[in-house]
Amino acid sequence: MKFISLFVAIIAFLTFLLPCLAQEDTPEKYIVKLVYFVSKDRNPQKDIDTKIEKTVKRTQKFYGDEMEKYGYERKTFRVETDENGDIVVHHITGKQNGTQYHQKPYSVFNECASRIQTPSTILFVVLDHGHQRIQGYKGVTYAGERILVPTSGNWYLAAHELGHAFGLPHALRDGRPRMSYGKCAAAWINLNPYLNGGRISKVERRGKVEMLPSSIAYPPNNMHLFLKVTDPDGLYLVRFRHANRLLHSCQSISGEQAIVQINTSTVMGKAIYVETLDLNGNVRRDAGHFKFGDIKPNLIVDISGEVTDVPDQHSNNIQGPWLWMIAPTKQNQGGKDSTHIDSLAVVSENTINEETISKYGANKGDTVGAYKWTLGRLSSNGKINMMLVKRGMTENTDLNDFTSYALTTLVSKTDQPDVMMRVGSDDSIKVWLNGEVVFSNAVNRVYKKNSDVFPVNLKKGDNLLLVKVSERDGPWCMHVGVDAEVFPVYRVPTTTPVYGVALGCIYDLTPEMSNPSSDIVYILTVINTGNAKDTIKLATSGKVNATLSQESVSLVPGASSKVTLTIPATTRVVVGDYKVKVIATSESDSTKTTHIITTATVKPVHGDGLEGID
Repeated sequence: MKFISLFVAIIAFLTFLLPCLAQEDTPEKYIVKLVYFVSKDRNPQKDIDTKIEKTVKRTQKFYGDEMEKYGYERKTFRVETDENGDIVVHHITGKQNGTQYHQKPYSVFNECASRIQTPSTILFVVLDHGHQRIQGYKGVTYAGERILVPTSGNWYLAAHELGHAFGLPHALRDGRPRMSYGKCAAAWINLNPYLNGGRISKVERRGKVEMLPSSIAYPPNNMHLFLKVTDPDGLYLVRFRHANRLLHSCQSISGEQAIVQINTSTVMGKAIYVETLDLNGNVRRDAGHFKFGDIKPNLIVDISGEVTDVPDQHSNNIQGPWLWMIAPTKQNQGGKDSTHIDSLAVVSENTINEETISKYGANKGDTVGAYKWTLGRLSSNGKINMMLVKRGMTENTDLNDFTSYALTTLVSKTDQPDVMMRVGSDDSIKVWLNGEVVFSNAVNRVYKKNSDVFPVNLKKGDNLLLVKVSERDGPWCMHVGVDAEVFPVYRVPTTTPVYGVALGCIYDLTPEMSNPSSDIVYILTVINTGNAKDTIKLATSGKVNATLSQESVSLVPGASSKVTLTIPATTRVVVGDYKVKVIATSESDSTKTTHIITTATVKPVHGDGLEGID
């Protein structure tokens, strides 16, 4: 009898417990719930459900488009729906007049939240209270889980406030704080549970950020902070904010530990906030707050001279070298209308054309019509006209109805199939790679980086890239990037061997660098930028007795090799500059040479003497 009673009790307990456990996997977890809240002195709008549904669906599409644009799975947030799949809008009539809700907007949630909001949901309330704003604001997000917008709002406002709910801050754009949509935003919300159906598991937050003991200026007069980020759950992203909480930048990281750096000269104010995101979707918003206004570097690693940067793993802003040509179009036929018109053939009377240039390139100084092919680097803002004026191609600061052609060679050390190329333009754009059209978009539009993303195949060695941007009127801009390890160079079009060399340099970051009794080690990258196999000789000059791990390297076209430069501690016993010049020269063509100059400066820290410093 006791056994039967115990069995019945267990069954009863499980009958109660199992539905509770199942609640964790119900569709209500990690969804947005919609509420139409009208003050008691107003009549409800008859078509409000249709208006809200239209706004929400447009906002869902926007987030799906943004995720897809930046190379992630197309996904968006979910909203509460009924058994037929229709969006649910809860209707609440308030207990107060509209003016009272305008003065104390948070009181809206006191009347509706307990009835509607459940754990792991966002409450999106449309307030109908007779005002165009919420206490002076277009919309308000409270604690990242409750949103309040007026009925006068639109999908832009909905997307903005939901962005805050998903953890996106403002960023400076055109001198004003705006929502930080873009690559950082897409990466940040990629693991957000509201875009993943609640499939992100939550574990304890063990992320940690520490500032390394030495601060280093690199390049000259630009203080960099180096931070060590650790998380046993796996690193995913680190995000930097200005001291006033505006987004500064973000960096993708991996593993359980990584070292990141930030150039403090680009930060507004004298402090930076650091936030981390791990692979489980956990956010550490209190990961670090670092002040650097009073920090003085105790060791300056200054890399100057004719320096060519080491190629990035993700070269998402190819600024040059580009070889430029421009050609006028017919009046009012620039932009999208001239995308598929060969302006080079028109201007040159068919002596040259786009196909030939895309396959074989062009020579610096050759003319097409009234213009010469001219080398020029594009600034980070992408403004073509500004670059043309600086290079002397025009004195007109606002050319309209013109087409630009930009030519460069991307050197790849290996075959890299199906890598993503990212372009932006104002207005239309067309792209050739190795003589083949890989993308075109005949459109008149406002410039935005990474507006178009498409796959390309990079072969080992040289990859000739031609980009055409046709301008109708207004700004004239271009952006090109590729998610691959590449090295952009200018190539003279020829079938005979061409020799070239580039030299990059970084330093081996170790805590001992601030110790004048330790060696300083630079990591040199020697690159064969020619189209033939070559041996590159290395030599040093200067008063410092520096050593190279290799004095020559043999490389095939596009290949690179690492060489270490060591400056012994014994040479740095007093305060002062210790310069070493490293020279790289092609053995096959001695006229092809380049160099860098490294400068290590030893000085006291905050007035305190270091060992070996006078």
